[in-house]
Amino acid sequence: MIYLKSSRLKVRDQHVADYDLEVLIAEMTPSSPVWRFGYGSNIGLATLRKKKSLNPSQFLVGTIAGWDLAWKSGRLAHVEPAYAGVRQAAGAQLHGSAFRITAEEASGLDRQERGYNVVPCRFVAYSGEVVEEVGLYVPKTPIGASLHEPKPSLRYLRLMQRGATEGGLAQDWIDRLMAQTHYVTPLEVRTQTEQWIAEFDADPLRESLLWTAEELAGHDGSADSRLAHTSVMGYVVLIHPGCRAFGAWKGNDITRRWLLHFNGASSIFDKYFV
Repeated sequence: MIYLKSSRLKVRDQHVADYDLEVLIAEMTPSSPVWRFGYGSNIGLATLRKKKSLNPSQFLVGTIAGWDLAWKSGRLAHVEPAYAGVRQAAGAQLHGSAFRITAEEASGLDRQERGYNVVPCRFVAYSGEVVEEVGLYVPKTPIGASLHEPKPSLRYLRLMQRGATEGGLAQDWIDRLMAQTHYVTPLEVRTQTEQWIAEFDADPLRESLLWTAEELAGHDGSADSRLAHTSVMGYVVLIHPGCRAFGAWKGNDITRRWLLHFNGASSIFDKYFV
């Protein structure tokens, strides 16, 4: 006697009874793979594998016609002020990588890239191979032409440059990325930060107050009586209730995580930073 875990299938003494063949085939057949196109942080194969936990069965580099690289504003103004985006442009060629992944992997990646719509496009590899219906991530909020586009952080720009170089994108595209300027924190912002630190150090009550990691962990925002806090460079900081923050920030020291992030390394918190 054999039982399979299915509400529609029961096998008893080698006789199949009461099942829907189409449902059975759907349950036992892996979903068809799909294609996605990377032009920002998803260009490089190493990044897809290590930081995105994807396992592409095929990886190609090439272009999608009619689209050009643009920059969309990020939600962390002085940390990640801009991310890669695209806008339609006649005669333009968007360079990047097309990678083939499972439908489940694509669904997870789409959730991470929830600020974008997936638009099917025709991809042409440098080798001449053509792939139809490659999913291009297009910002949900269209990016218009502007003389004052936001600039990406040095970390994000390096990730794109490294991915383009390792992937073997066209040299003129790599040159374009290398020539892109990155965000630099304005002097007034640095001055304000230094002022707050000086005020903290001058206050004996606050300066002498120490929190353990366990105490910080108890302020993850899960209890109404304990507002969420984080720690950066040894300073414990209250996360304003109206501030959008990654879950991994709350109740944790994020210094090491951001140093790893800046240098392109992975950490156990990567899955929370989407």
